[in-house]
Amino acid sequence: MSYTQTFYHIVLRTHRSIPAIVEEHERELYSYMLGFINNIGGRLYRIGGMPDHVHLFVSLPATLAMSKFVQEIKVATSKWLKANPHFPLFDGWSKEYAGFSPDFDSLKKEFLYILNNLIFKKFASPFLGDAGQKFSIFVPCMSD
Repeated sequence: MSYTQTFYHIVLRTHRSIPAIVEEHERELYSYMLGFINNIGGRLYRIGGMPDHVHLFVSLPATLAMSKFVQEIKVATSKWLKANPHFPLFDGWSKEYAGFSPDFDSLKKEFLYILNNLIFKKFASPFLGDAGQKFSIFVPCMSD
């Protein structure tokens, strides 16, 4: 029996970077994404974001390429967001995305990036102004 486990840090940005992910309802989106990832046999380790983008730290089944996963989660969440009245500004995801597959020695660094860097943006950076004030982290399935 073969065994593989690959981790990905993926960033999805809203179309035209419109701040469409409403802070009061972002956990609904994160829960939907968690369910989607679980249904395809993946695992969500960290999720967080700001009004114009979402960070995902996931592992995917060996049979699913990252590009295919991104395409599928964008389609599913786009339909869900457009049907949800809590996200009236959502007009789709950007065509582009960022995707990283860290080596084993970098896993902890990548894993904590979503937590630490976003906290830094919110609390420690005087240069971000209002843009740095809206973020959240939802950790639905951690077993540290």
